[in-house]
Amino acid sequence: MVGISIIWIPVIEVMQGGQLYFYIQAVAGQLAPPIAAIYILAVFWPRCNEQGAFWGITVGVVSGFVRLILDVIYPEPRCYDEDTRPVIVAKVHYMYVAMILFFTTLIVAVTVSFLTPPEPQYRLIRTTFWSRFSEERRSDEVLVMDEHRQLHKVNTEMNDLSVNNINSANETETKSVAKKAWNWLMGYDDSEKAQLDKHRLEEHIEAIMTLEQDRRAKWLLNICAAVCVAAGVFIFFFWSGIGQDIYS
Repeated sequence: MVGISIIWIPVIEVMQGGQLYFYIQAVAGQLAPPIAAIYILAVFWPRCNEQGAFWGITVGVVSGFVRLILDVIYPEPRCYDEDTRPVIVAKVHYMYVAMILFFTTLIVAVTVSFLTPPEPQYRLIRTTFWSRFSEERRSDEVLVMDEHRQLHKVNTEMNDLSVNNINSANETETKSVAKKAWNWLMGYDDSEKAQLDKHRLEEHIEAIMTLEQDRRAKWLLNICAAVCVAAGVFIFFFWSGIGQDIYS
């Protein structure tokens, strides 16, 4: 990682005149918008499917990489030098590129989603904004619970079988040691703590099937989200050059 960082230094110097914050914003503006577009589309538009998301983010990321490569190949000229860069690099600011990539990704994802079959209905349960409070059982969640219960049943039967097959003259300590050794060999734990953990696991799986939150957690998350958004907007406004021009 250190070697890659050292090799990347000339790229930072070429892009955005070596100004680290502008460089970070330029790279993020050319790679992050497709991800944000697909995330927003998947949360708010249930018709978006896997094919649409794949081709949308592929087109967006590839386009962003192309612009990033052009920025490296054609660095910004110095003052009073003629700007011979391509128009897409010389005249289109990286923030406009971010907007173009965002809407291009949306258009491609929506178009491909309409041209391909929709996702199965059970996959939309509690995965979109509109179905986040749904209490309907997903078929894959039911399958996981059934497999867990079946495994628990098999382990119980194996434990019972192991107890019946243990031949011991003493019914106290010898049987206990033999039983523990057999359970250890079979990978089964019949202690009260293990049974309690299995019961808690089943309760946990039932709990995560819903997105319900208590009032305190909801307020705390909303306040933290608002603070993060406000801090991000302030930092971007102050360091992007717009804030510096106003304050000066």
